[in-house]
Amino acid sequence: MDIDRTLGPIVVATADPHLLRRWVEALAPLAEPRTAASVRELEIAIRNHRPISLLLDLDLIGGPRGLGQIHQTYPDLRVMAVTADDSLEEAVAAIKAGAHGHLHRGAEASLVRRAVRLMSEDGLWAERRVLEAIIFQLVSNDTSPPSSLADGGKTGLDVLSEREREVANLVSDGLCYKSIARRLDISENTVRNHLRNIYRKLGLTGMLQLGLLVRAARAGSTAYRH
Repeated sequence: MDIDRTLGPIVVATADPHLLRRWVEALAPLAEPRTAASVRELEIAIRNHRPISLLLDLDLIGGPRGLGQIHQTYPDLRVMAVTADDSLEEAVAAIKAGAHGHLHRGAEASLVRRAVRLMSEDGLWAERRVLEAIIFQLVSNDTSPPSSLADGGKTGLDVLSEREREVANLVSDGLCYKSIARRLDISENTVRNHLRNIYRKLGLTGMLQLGLLVRAARAGSTAYRH
């Protein structure tokens, strides 16, 4: 079996035994999935294996609120939130709570692999409609400016330092921690520190929100553009 060791351990968590088995089979070519079928097992798996990524059935932890608690305790853990229905509201709530992406429970194995691999490499994954909804909310709350980050107008992003804006721009371009560090000639820990400061200043919870915020600022509208 060709396992990509660079992804490190990945925890898959759900109380549904059939879904758990399906996820393990889907991710086996990428990494060594560690399983959790309860909140207690999830806590033990995260503590013992120190995973990079978590594929999480939100039903296991009581929805987005439980995800927010995980994000506060393990801010560097990349979480792919999985929901049982196709609710846009729940998907958006999960990402606002700190998820790096969202999948529907019925997602096929190939899609699960692609999404988790991208997330594990500091990427972001969600349907277009989810991204558009988040952008709309960010702009409606006046968090995102209707102008470019590079212009001289006063915007909500002006609270960032010059280096923080550089980091934010690179996040919006889809670069991972390692690539940002290499581009700016700084350490990955420094990148993480900058991101924590950015999230605090802008009231955000993760890279997905930040990337969408900057893209909305560049586009000057609520429309998501690739």
